[in-house]
Amino acid sequence: MEEKSVMTKNLIGEYWHLCSPGELSGILFKNTDDYIFGMNLVALCAGVFKNDVSILTFQLMSNHVHFIMRGRKENVERFFEEFRKRLSKYMAQKGYSSDCKGFTHNIFRIEDEIYLRNSIAYVNRNGYLVNKDYT
Repeated sequence: MEEKSVMTKNLIGEYWHLCSPGELSGILFKNTDDYIFGMNLVALCAGVFKNDVSILTFQLMSNHVHFIMRGRKENVERFFEEFRKRLSKYMAQKGYSSDCKGFTHNIFRIEDEIYLRNSIAYVNRNGYLVNKDYT
């Protein structure tokens, strides 16, 4: 049997998988209103950083987030800090006990198209793996 070689193309620009460790943050999004706020917050932060980052896909889970983004690492991290700051303010206004101190991030460089494709697929199916009714 002949072995197929897979060629990977390098990407133009910097691509990142930014995620937060769910075990450290507690529940971030408790109900539908919280998820709606989170979705709107992603859009707001994307607008703030529209000249610096692009969001390819993202997933808000109850206790963590995933973002696949393009941009310089420092700008991707600035995006997350803005998201975290505004989410923390929202949680305080709602009277939630979390102050988002545990809501930190990990960031992984995506080097090629295959890794990018697999990262996008992983992020997009994350919600479905937790809840099969999720679409």
